[in-house]
Amino acid sequence: MQIDQRVEQRRGLILSAGLVIILLLLHLPGVLFPERQVTENRRLAAMPAWPASLRAIRSFPRVIDAFVKDHFPARTRLIGGLNWLRYLVGDSGVRSVIIGKKGWLYFDNGTHLGMVDCLPKEGEIDRWTAQIDQWTRAVAKGGGNFYLLIPPDKERVYPENTPKWYAPPQPLPAEQLVRGAQARGLKNVLYFLPEMLRTKSESPPAYGPLDTHWTGPAAHAAYLVLAEHLRTTDSPIDVWPVDRYMQFFMAEEGLERMLGIKGLITAPPHPLLKHPETDKRVQKTWLTEKQDSQSPYMVESGNADGPVLLFIGDSFAGALLPVLRPHFRRIVFSHHQDGSFRPDLIEQFSPDVVILEVVERDLEKFFRTATK
Repeated sequence: MQIDQRVEQRRGLILSAGLVIILLLLHLPGVLFPERQVTENRRLAAMPAWPASLRAIRSFPRVIDAFVKDHFPARTRLIGGLNWLRYLVGDSGVRSVIIGKKGWLYFDNGTHLGMVDCLPKEGEIDRWTAQIDQWTRAVAKGGGNFYLLIPPDKERVYPENTPKWYAPPQPLPAEQLVRGAQARGLKNVLYFLPEMLRTKSESPPAYGPLDTHWTGPAAHAAYLVLAEHLRTTDSPIDVWPVDRYMQFFMAEEGLERMLGIKGLITAPPHPLLKHPETDKRVQKTWLTEKQDSQSPYMVESGNADGPVLLFIGDSFAGALLPVLRPHFRRIVFSHHQDGSFRPDLIEQFSPDVVILEVVERDLEKFFRTATK
């Protein structure tokens, strides 16, 4: 994963020359680098109050200096322009964002696209599949069916746009987990990479160039796989084509925002799916006082004949649950940060189907925590 030293030198020269040009052009306010485009993950220094004590007088030069540094007129344009220039030469400057080919951006959770410090250690796959087996049996005791869903990482679906140094491990940890589960006779670990590879070139795609999350059509492909597995159980669900849903677009808080270049490059719209007739009937009840995207809730869909679903997942549920909603009478959602398995919710709601959804890049961290 080493980068050619000559490439680094060229990047440095380009950045230095570009910074000089940006400084010369800063007298054109709002033309090249609009002030409003820069977003920073910190609070800027506030205007200090006039000192009213000897101690405040002593610290006043320091606090006024911090204020001036954060608010000098050209600051935001300079930052935005420099970030944009770094993006053009493929130099991220942000640990959580990797710049690939053709302007594609990839999220890095510290494992460098699954290449560092994330591979299963000896015996871990056995421990993980033993845990899955335990969860499967626990749900089956109540007459339900358990599934582990694994949305594939963006770089797995679009490796052709990753940096030249990208070389994923083979077999992938998710594939090892599927095979390990199958060796135990478990067919309920669903890794959707084959489906995403089949649909990646379709319009809309599985991921956009700047996206952190999969699209609605990609989630629909995952729903079709789940429906096929449920077909032979006591809780089958209907199979709907994608055109039975309404497609809509929303602004994805993409990776360009993390780079500080939101608005300086154009992000394609992020397509999602919904079923308006179902949404009109939906009754949502929060299960805790906290009410945000990660808080547990219950949804009644109005489908009196549908099964009950307990969905334990992460932010990838945002695209999948609206696709599943018309097919279940009740859906209970809980983020797995509140518990990798929720026997309390199983006892309370008696679900027919329990889904645990973990995005591929978090598998190792999730199971190492769950099997402690």
